[in-house]
Amino acid sequence: MSSDLKYQKGKWYHIQEDGSLKPVDYDKEVEEYYKKWRDNYGN
Repeated sequence: MSSDLKYQKGKWYHIQEDGSLKPVDYDKEVEEYYKKWRDNYGN
């Protein structure tokens, strides 16, 4: 994931280019991360 992350009040947020925080969408992003990982290292 290219954007910076910030941990605040028990949740992770992306720090967007304008400095605002966007909550991490765990279900969506974990699935995407897993797909990338599987493509690179999976069988």
